[in-house]
Amino acid sequence: MQIKNLLIAVSLVCMIGSPVFAKQTKPLASELIELIDNKMDDFHAAADQGDKRRYLDHFSEDSVFMGTDDWERWPYEAFAKYVNKHFKDGKGWSYTPIKRFTNFNSQKTVAWVDEIVESEKWGRFRGTAVLENTPQGWKLKHYSLTKLVPNESWVEVSGITKKAFKARTVDAGVEPPRAE
Repeated sequence: MQIKNLLIAVSLVCMIGSPVFAKQTKPLASELIELIDNKMDDFHAAADQGDKRRYLDHFSEDSVFMGTDDWERWPYEAFAKYVNKHFKDGKGWSYTPIKRFTNFNSQKTVAWVDEIVESEKWGRFRGTAVLENTPQGWKLKHYSLTKLVPNESWVEVSGITKKAFKARTVDAGVEPPRAE
């Protein structure tokens, strides 16, 4: 009888204790998705408000930002200079998230995000991000912004971009000279 009571007690402790223990040691996927959503929303809000410190704080110091042109591969230090230059007046750039998908590695230490964002000025883009959970919190390791082209416009847009790249006098991946 004592063994039976002991087994019942152990079973109850396991049934009641495991969800509490599991929640304390490992957040649920839905909680992590909400955390990443809030992080990404704040990332976009900081850009919209031209808050360079807050915006750059979303990136790790070994991160890379990929822009829409072939030469726009910005390691953190170069991107920070670009952001400082463009956020001078308290306004950066505005991209409003429309839809977002988030996935995690099995340890829940790395997140992959793809989102559709919209700029009132430029239209729709796809943002893709890789975030790592660091001692300082979730940090962007990589963010890439890609202009979306509807399939029905692809032929026309391809012609325009091919013509523009052909007219360039610099190598692929090299920033073209700017008129001052």
